[in-house]
Amino acid sequence: MQVHRYHGFQPLTAYLSVNYFDRFLYSHQLPKMNGWPAQLLSVACLSLAAKVEEPLVPSLLDLQVEGAQFIFEPRNIQRMELLVLRVLDWRLQSISPFSFLSFFAHKIDPTGNYTGFLTSRATEIILSNIQETNFLEYRPSCIAAATILCAANDLPHFSLVTAQHAESWCDGLHKDKITSCRQLMQQTAFANRPRKQPKVLPQLRVMTRASIAWSDSSSTSFSSSSPYKRRKLNNSLWLDNDK
Repeated sequence: MQVHRYHGFQPLTAYLSVNYFDRFLYSHQLPKMNGWPAQLLSVACLSLAAKVEEPLVPSLLDLQVEGAQFIFEPRNIQRMELLVLRVLDWRLQSISPFSFLSFFAHKIDPTGNYTGFLTSRATEIILSNIQETNFLEYRPSCIAAATILCAANDLPHFSLVTAQHAESWCDGLHKDKITSCRQLMQQTAFANRPRKQPKVLPQLRVMTRASIAWSDSSSTSFSSSSPYKRRKLNNSLWLDNDK
């Protein structure tokens, strides 16, 4: 999120990067080696998301901001990007809550007088909760409906709009799910406050003798058939020394 704010990326870029991260870890484990594998995966996922959504993509070095524990060589990030693409079967387009916000905002306010506020406020709420794994159980449409209701609560004109009303906005919405999602958002919406703007590192620091194994056999060796949520790592090694 620091990099997202620094470069002014679109909200969808941040969402997609987390989406790629979660989908990767759903079928793969990462070794816990001072935390660098997870950080490398994060950089690779953000780079891929930026390439999908942003008109101008910073260099791989500029995607790594001050305060990061490790700084990776571009070639290692590119190798991780290829691994992520292979694991995701090159499926980088994903339905997100942002796809529903404008439509749901017009459902609440057909006149369009407050749709801009509703969409903007709902976007802020989504971004503030983007790293909460508890939201993985909710559909994008449900998250969008819950955030629009949270945003509507800030306006006296629409404070009485409920999950029962939202249930009719599109197929697949259920008031119980919307209500539980909204309650979760109300508890965590302001947990992640914006921090001081980071600075881009002026030069590359090379990670000592660390590279990623890239043969098909090696990628199979650390794959897992069991689901793993974000930040769940194991102690398997998956790097070789550069020769």
